[in-house]
Amino acid sequence: MLQCLVAAVRPLEVKELAEVLAFDFNTEGIPQLNLGWRWEDQEEAVMSACSSLVMVVKHDDSLVVQFSHFSVKEFLTADRLAEPIRDVSRYHIRLEAAHTILVRACLGILLQLDDDIDRDSMESFPLARYAAQYWATHARIENVSSRIKDGMECLFDAAKPHFATWLWIYDEEQPVWDRSMSTMRPEKPEAAPLYYAAMLGFRDLAEHLIVKHLEHVNAKGGLEVTPLHVAASAEHTDILLLLIGHGTDVKGWGMGIPVPFPIY
Repeated sequence: MLQCLVAAVRPLEVKELAEVLAFDFNTEGIPQLNLGWRWEDQEEAVMSACSSLVMVVKHDDSLVVQFSHFSVKEFLTADRLAEPIRDVSRYHIRLEAAHTILVRACLGILLQLDDDIDRDSMESFPLARYAAQYWATHARIENVSSRIKDGMECLFDAAKPHFATWLWIYDEEQPVWDRSMSTMRPEKPEAAPLYYAAMLGFRDLAEHLIVKHLEHVNAKGGLEVTPLHVAASAEHTDILLLLIGHGTDVKGWGMGIPVPFPIY
């Protein structure tokens, strides 16, 4: 839980952080959510684990968890704490490890959601909104994406319900007022998974998707229309080169999007 607080993009609500306790992080790959491990009293779950280091405060209409003092985070992440001669070195939190823990929990939630999910049943998964919006942010930290490769590939499998459900919960391409659950249930996304891999900058994932579905390199859908255009717009040159190397159509480039290097 302390690692999640260190890595979190925004303050985590009590119910979101308590959900982390329902995962078994000792397993390989993406952890499974064990509903039987949930605490009935979520605040007690958080405070009983690390009461002297965190506190619960009211933020708008929610209860969020924060460190009891800013020095707690500084201490836990300080390089000097990692020195093996210190008896407390096992408490040192490395940022890459912290982001890995939190993104594994995020993917564990997103891969739990199936065809039966709707706006009403979403309330049973308090970490889902955070997971949908921020999992990619955590995955881009250092080498985190290489540690969750299988989970990412599963999430981007269009034949499974997870890809559509993730974008239904939060799609950053949509207008702010329409990004989250605008319909009662998930619907088929307009763009292929390769489009979103190119947009987010996950080169290895993009290569995996190209091998699996070569026809998607020229697939149309999304605000930027094609994977080539969204990669250029996001300035992911490595993915742009990857797409060109696999036969993407560059004849109709144009559309007002600057190219980060000459295309011959």
